[in-house]
Amino acid sequence: MIDELDALVTKKQTLLYNLFDWPCHAHSRLLVIAIANTMDLPEKLQQKIASRIGNNRLVYEPYSREQIHEILSIRINGDLKQTNSIFDLAAIRLTASKVSSYSGDIRRSLQVAKRALEITRDKYFSLPKQDHLIQVTYKEVV
Repeated sequence: MIDELDALVTKKQTLLYNLFDWPCHAHSRLLVIAIANTMDLPEKLQQKIASRIGNNRLVYEPYSREQIHEILSIRINGDLKQTNSIFDLAAIRLTASKVSSYSGDIRRSLQVAKRALEITRDKYFSLPKQDHLIQVTYKEVV
């Protein structure tokens, strides 16, 4: 299994040719499963490489706003209904909305949430000593 196959594409494509040529040899028991972020990668490959790749594609659609919201809520709070959280509900909603409209990539959503948490942490430690925690709000997500 090869993840990020599109990162292996070079001008000559020799590595990819050799990789996809191995399963074509007589008595070969090698199966190559490749994962790429580029939807049209097979069309960008040289014909001699593309001819060795099967036509089976499994396309994963980008996450929707609702799916991102659910995943973030569970990752941050442990469930969807928890109200006492370090993240304000509006911050989670805004993150889900922004990322779903841009890419739908859950990794990007988690990066945005992490950065918002870092900003809030820095703000908390720059204030005079607090008796209570402050929440991550939509202002840190923007």
